[in-house]
Amino acid sequence: MRLTHLLCIVGFLCLLVVGCGGSGGGGTNYPRGTFTSRVNGVPLVTPFAWVNGQEAGVLKLWAWTGDGVKYIEIHVARPAVAAADVADITLAGGTTNWAMYDTNSDVGGDEYYTDATHTGTLHIAALTDTQMTGTFNFIARNRTTGAVVNITEGSFDVAFSNLNP
Repeated sequence: MRLTHLLCIVGFLCLLVVGCGGSGGGGTNYPRGTFTSRVNGVPLVTPFAWVNGQEAGVLKLWAWTGDGVKYIEIHVARPAVAAADVADITLAGGTTNWAMYDTNSDVGGDEYYTDATHTGTLHIAALTDTQMTGTFNFIARNRTTGAVVNITEGSFDVAFSNLNP
C-alpha cells in the first residue's frame, strides 16, 4: 500500500514537471508565428515569433529558436501605416530602427548589431492591431570581434503579444 502511494506521488510530480513545461521555454508559452531567414546562407529555424507593441511608439519583432541558443530581434519606431499600406524602414544603429542576431550571449555566445555601416531594411507589408507581415534583411557586426553576419531572405507573419523576453 505504501509503495502504491509513493508511486502515485512520484507520478504526480513527474506530470507537474513535464506536463506544465509549456512550449519549450521554462513554462512560457511562446507565440508561434511564421518567421524565416538565413544566417550567412544557412536557414535559421525559429518556431517562436511575435511582435511586441507595448512600448509607446516602438515595435519589437522577436524570433527565437526555442532552445535558448539563437534569436533575432528588430526594434523600430512604430510607423503610422494602415493595413493596406507599405513601410520600408532602414535598420542601422542608435536607439531606434536597429536589428541584432544573438547566439546565446548569456553563456558565451555572440551578439551582432546593425550600426552606421552595417545596415538593413525592414519592409512592413501589412500592419493591423493584431498582426504584422513583411520581409527583412540586415548585415550586423559583433562589437567585440568585428565579425559580421549576413541575415537574408527574412520574412514574417506574426501576431502581437505582450511577451518581452
